[in-house]
Amino acid sequence: MENEEAELVHSTGDDSNKENDITVKMGISELENIVKQDYASFINQLGELANDKKLKAAIDSGLLDGNNVDDRFEFSKPIPIAVRGCKPTQNEVVMSKSLYFPLAKSSKDQVDEMLKSNKNSPYTMKGESGPLYIVVFNSGGVNYVIDGHHRWSQVYACNPDAHLVSLVMTSKNENNAKEVLKAVQLAILKVVQDTASPENVVLPKAEGTGGDVNQNLFTCPENVLKEYVMENAKEIFLNSAKESGHITEVDKSLAVEYIWKNVKDLRDNSQPIDSAPSRELMPQTDGADNLKDTKATKALKDVAWKKELETGVINYSDPFESKKWIKTFEQFRNKR
Repeated sequence: MENEEAELVHSTGDDSNKENDITVKMGISELENIVKQDYASFINQLGELANDKKLKAAIDSGLLDGNNVDDRFEFSKPIPIAVRGCKPTQNEVVMSKSLYFPLAKSSKDQVDEMLKSNKNSPYTMKGESGPLYIVVFNSGGVNYVIDGHHRWSQVYACNPDAHLVSLVMTSKNENNAKEVLKAVQLAILKVVQDTASPENVVLPKAEGTGGDVNQNLFTCPENVLKEYVMENAKEIFLNSAKESGHITEVDKSLAVEYIWKNVKDLRDNSQPIDSAPSRELMPQTDGADNLKDTKATKALKDVAWKKELETGVINYSDPFESKKWIKTFEQFRNKR
């Protein structure tokens, strides 16, 4: 028994990690079952078990499965990508969250840069504390938007020829965008688990349209969108649109037609993936209103979730555990 215990402990760490080994093994089957469900069921169960000790240990076991690269992602430095042709992985974009900022809230410099952006002049979105990047997963030459749909869509609606500076994920082992969404959600949850106080451990979630087609940029009728642009387009946007040659006069009606044309372009060239989930189920890499822990929110904004995926520590794909580990664990368990 002593040798077998030593073998088990050696497989996953030193003697001080023995109890964690047991916890990990107990959570592995639970995690594997959750990950292999459809995406909506995966998110619902992940949220319910967000503070489960066994699941936490299992999520953190990607380097213990006998394969050090199966769970690993690579990230580019921030690079420009064309907004046209990106594939959304969610089925809705809240129209007001997409359009209000460029139409009514942006500074003149920001609007100018967005409207003049092209392949040779990429646009870097800026926040209060620095650059804001969307996250995309590139597979087969297609950029799938993982997080930042509203940032992407607001640029597209203002300038379909724009190139937006983004973080690009790639993987040698994964080409399914929904599975990537799962991996990112697990990484986000791990950051929250590691940094938040126990009572504040939740999976960050954001509100969507609630199924209201009139509020969804992908589905809203022409008259609804045009009315919104007419009500919200301010002088800064109108002047920049004229100066950049997108409209011929500082005239709201011209801006209305211009934005509508761009939204139709978006619908024609950047349709969501098949069976795309709603916004409530999507990764929130910057945190969300339901995450009350400021330390966890800061860690997410500091892209700690990205580091988890780069190391391969997030256990989201087969193999979930090594055959040697299973054998030694069963021997240890049966002889306790």
